Amino acid sequence: MTYKGNKGDARLPSKGFSPALPGVVVQRHQLSYPEPVTLKKGESVEIIQRESEWSGWIWCVGSKGIGGWVPENYIKRAGKEGIALCDYNAVELSVCLGERLDLHLEESGWYWTSRETGEKGWVPGDSVKLLGNVRIRFFRPRRDRDSALEIAKALPEWFTKNGIETMNLDFRFQSGFIACIHSKPIGFITFYVSEGIGIIAWMGVLKPYHRSGTGTRLVNILVQELAKAGISEVRVSTLGDSVEYNPYERTRSFYRKMRFQDFKRTLQDNPECPEQLILRLDLAKHG
Repeated sequence: MTYKGNKGDARLPSKGFSPALPGVVVQRHQLSYPEPVTLKKGESVEIIQRESEWSGWIWCVGSKGIGGWVPENYIKRAGKEGIALCDYNAVELSVCLGERLDLHLEESGWYWTSRETGEKGWVPGDSVKLLGNVRIRFFRPRRDRDSALEIAKALPEWFTKNGIETMNLDFRFQSGFIACIHSKPIGFITFYVSEGIGIIAWMGVLKPYHRSGTGTRLVNILVQELAKAGISEVRVSTLGDSVEYNPYERTRSFYRKMRFQDFKRTLQDNPECPEQLILRLDLAKHG
């Protein structure tokens, strides 16, 4: 577990999916802004404070006077002004239930998609379900280490460079499970046992598969295997609540929904994890 501490630094947009991932619309979406903002790399923008239900988006007004929501990762901010780090188009797609889409990019809860006609636009992640059956198998360090590291690198909000370097060493001595679609790894979980307690060491799921149940399945399979081996308790460490940082708020919520309970908090002299929170799952009560 590591915390992306320096949130003031702009970073380049997320890498796209190659090839595109197939998806189906599970919730109708109607475009909100018929005149979307478009930006060119290097273009100056005015940043206006507006409330949004989506974390990671800011309202920007471009040089043409048109405003719209832009991923904050795409803007290098300087107070109420900013510079576009890349070309950007805020156009949305209006989509109907059951419609098939190709997903090219995920950014802060939205997908950049295209339909068979070639028309492209943004669609909320809640409106789309990825297609494909997830298969979970044992994690084999020599075979799966590089794939798991690539998944972690695609999650910079959760894993820093130092964290990934530590992960690379840890994988050699840990067991776990990896989730795949058509043999492509999309998620992993690793663990070790210390003094009769199962410890979740590392876990990551590619963003397009967040809220798909993949993470829940990985944890449940791990818990089942540990219970079969006579392990009565599982623990996981994460960033504590005293640090306001949305990605790890989601991490804590995920484990608490799986009936992990807060066990111990420790303040640390570590900028990547100022407060460590250990959550605990009693397997005797888990059933």
